[in-house]
Amino acid sequence: MQELAKHYACLFKPLEELDAFQTLTDALRKPGVYSAYGPDDAQRAHLIAGIVRRMLRPALVVVPNEMAALRMTEDLNLLLDGRARNLPARDVSFLKTAAASRELTMRRIDALGDCATGKAVALVVSADAMMNRLMSAQRFREHIIEIDEAMRMEPADLIARLTQAGYERVQLVEARG
Repeated sequence: MQELAKHYACLFKPLEELDAFQTLTDALRKPGVYSAYGPDDAQRAHLIAGIVRRMLRPALVVVPNEMAALRMTEDLNLLLDGRARNLPARDVSFLKTAAASRELTMRRIDALGDCATGKAVALVVSADAMMNRLMSAQRFREHIIEIDEAMRMEPADLIARLTQAGYERVQLVEARG
C-alpha cells in the first residue's frame, strides 16, 4: 500500500477532499448496507480503491455479470497495485462427464487463498458467483498447506492433510489441483 500511496496520490487526493467521500467512508465504518449511485464503471473502481485505501480493510465488490467482474478486477488492479482478485462463478454442467477442466476451480482457490492470506485487498464477484456456497474463511485458512523445497514432511502426514483439505488420492496426477 505504501508504493501505491506514492504512485497514485495524485488520483486519490481530490477524491479524499470531497465531502461526499468523507460522508461515505464515515457511514461505512458503521453497521449497515450502503449504496452509492451515479458513478460509471471507471469512477466506481476509483471510488472503491479510494475506500480501500482510506479504511485500510478489504472490500467485496459485487457486479452484475462475469464480464463486468473481469473489467472491474482489471481496473482495481491498476489502482490497488495488483491486489484485486476475481472470484469466477462455478461452471455449471448438467451432463455427466468423465473429465472436466480444473482451471476454473484453481482460479477460484487462488483468489480465495489470496484473500484469506491478505495478499488481496479487493475481491470482485459476479451475482452468479455470489450464489455459490463456500466454507468459512477460518476453515479455509486451516487447510492451507505451504510447502517449500527445503521443508521435510512425512508423505503419510502430507497425504492425510491433503485428504482433510478435500483432495482425492489418485494414481496419476494429470494437472494442478
